[in-house]
Amino acid sequence: MSKLNMNNEIKKVEKRIEQAIISKDPTLEAAAKHLFTSGGKRVRPAFAILSGQFGETESEDVYRVAVALELIHMATLVHDDVIDKSDRRRGRLTISKKWDQSTAILTGNFLLALGLEYISYIEDNRVHKVISHSIVDVCKGELFQFQDQFNSNSNYY
Repeated sequence: MSKLNMNNEIKKVEKRIEQAIISKDPTLEAAAKHLFTSGGKRVRPAFAILSGQFGETESEDVYRVAVALELIHMATLVHDDVIDKSDRRRGRLTISKKWDQSTAILTGNFLLALGLEYISYIEDNRVHKVISHSIVDVCKGELFQFQDQFNSNSNYY
């Protein structure tokens, strides 16, 4: 990846995501595709690809991280929509509204598992730790946000 064409790089990541979300379960696949095809800026994969330019990282590992980050991000969006009882995401019905809450939760779990599977092929354990800690932080942040919405003593600046 000497001279970077970010649009081409993102398209490569998107093709890998399209392949990753193919499932023997038609509902999981349809729900994951529903979210994936709703768009998104793909900022996380872009940053992963840009970061890969600053070292001697295997380009395949860079793509694995880029795909994993987007899959994990998609999982958090699905779970967030369930927690917030959202009706729409990116102009479309959320998975829990188009299907049901159980399908949404399982689709989020499916996407998270796919992201972790992509990470598992990377030998550098530092990547595993960073991703694991990030997922824990997202969970803590969601819980804090959920619990804080009922706290009338919160100070907002």
